[in-house]
Amino acid sequence: LLNLTPESDGVFVGGWTAQKLGETKFSIFFDGVLVKEAKTIVSEGQDASKCRAVGEGLERAIVGERTKFRIDTQ
Repeated sequence: LLNLTPESDGVFVGGWTAQKLGETKFSIFFDGVLVKEAKTIVSEGQDASKCRAVGEGLERAIVGERTKFRIDTQ
């Protein structure tokens, strides 16, 4: 479970620290409803400062409608 902090009009920011190598899955819920699942692969030696998440789905979303974002770990 990630703690999210409201940033601006409907935008929330959160982060996490990988605890193990390999695949990590994310499930994003809004008001108890699953709105997105994503995964990333954590490998040894990755530089967290080079990781980024981008996409409209991280900026805005509509409950019940699919949205997209990208997690780039390279």
